[in-house]
Amino acid sequence: MQSVTRRQMLGTISLAAGAGFWSGFNNDSQSAPQAESKTAPVWDYTQLDEDSVAAEAYRLFADGGCMYGLFGAVVTGLARKLGEPFVSFPLHMMRYGAGGVGGWGSLCGTLNGAAAVIGLVEPDKQRRTQLVAEMFSWYETTALPVYTPQSPDNSPTLARSVSQSVLCHVSVHRWCEVACCDVESDQMKERCRRLTADVAAKTVNLLNCSLQDTFKFAGPATEVKSCLACHGKDDQADAFGTMRCNACHPLPKDHPEDK
Repeated sequence: MQSVTRRQMLGTISLAAGAGFWSGFNNDSQSAPQAESKTAPVWDYTQLDEDSVAAEAYRLFADGGCMYGLFGAVVTGLARKLGEPFVSFPLHMMRYGAGGVGGWGSLCGTLNGAAAVIGLVEPDKQRRTQLVAEMFSWYETTALPVYTPQSPDNSPTLARSVSQSVLCHVSVHRWCEVACCDVESDQMKERCRRLTADVAAKTVNLLNCSLQDTFKFAGPATEVKSCLACHGKDDQADAFGTMRCNACHPLPKDHPEDK
């Protein structure tokens, strides 16, 4: 008589048990009523007031930083008008974006929050991409912050700077140079708080225009188009993206003139 090892016996038992389980499962599934299908939540957008959202973003900044402040201001505004599913959104998750994602100084938290809002309420891929691109391009080229709170804790006016970049550490550095202050200063923190309000207002402005079908996409900056004319070609496709190139890549002296 051929001997059977313990491993072989356990394998046989497992196969038999598995077969019985699936057999029972199939029989039950045939006789049991079909589960009701769940309707996915609809994340609609309705027009919001830019000034109100900006003020709320400024207020919320103190609670969780730039990304949290911006995203929370827009979503709570929508929650007041539309109710669910916005009321139940776990806003606390957006605290990770502070300081360019957990203090890494990468993508500015205000832009991270703006893109998240746009992604939440705009289902069309092309329009979503255009809205995000328009937001980022505006941020790169606009002298900020502009927003002034009704009861400012610090000076009622702050220096403004053009970041020429969507990166937190570049944006912060350029503002500190103009304002002649340190990165960890109270002025710097107030700047980021007001910047959050500015970008929140711009986010709502773009979404309102999109809702009214008056949004017009300007396309990439002239500088970016010039760079991609060479670096985006098939024979020299060594560049990707549409952020301004000079923020990270100063042109060498022997670089050809812009086209």
